[in-house]
Amino acid sequence: MRRLTALLLLSLLPVAGLSAQSAQVTTFARWSPPAVGGQVATLRPAASSGGASVLGMTAGGLLGGAVGFAGGALIGATLGGGNAICGDDACGLEEAAYGAIAGQSILLPLGVHIANGRRGNYGFSLITSVVIGAAGIVVVDATNDGSPFIVVPVLQLVSSILIEKATAR
Repeated sequence: MRRLTALLLLSLLPVAGLSAQSAQVTTFARWSPPAVGGQVATLRPAASSGGASVLGMTAGGLLGGAVGFAGGALIGATLGGGNAICGDDACGLEEAAYGAIAGQSILLPLGVHIANGRRGNYGFSLITSVVIGAAGIVVVDATNDGSPFIVVPVLQLVSSILIEKATAR
């Protein structure tokens, strides 16, 4: 349990540096009616916001989540004892699972953020993703059932995309 707490605290370290950077000031252009008797306005297609499509952000999130999952599992397994055998189980298996969750929780929203052209609020996406991952760990530990981990990455991906779309500059 102490290792779980340490992994969760370690995953929150990047949030401290990003919270100050993520504060945004939104300014709106002032609208004024067109001049009467002036030139006739023509309709033009609206300029795109330059943000990525949902499909692109999904692909970025899946790629970031996969890299984070594999890297976190590798780091967790190494910290937990590597490939030695401890009784009936391999040493580091539990640590690998926690590392995979932590790595995926950090890099999935980063993949979405990069796919969106860095236009959204990565700090808020990161906090949300880590909270969803931690809640998944708590539910799995309480119920002793691993099936909630099927829902956790889906919730992280959907929340990251929604946050990126809502906070895009």
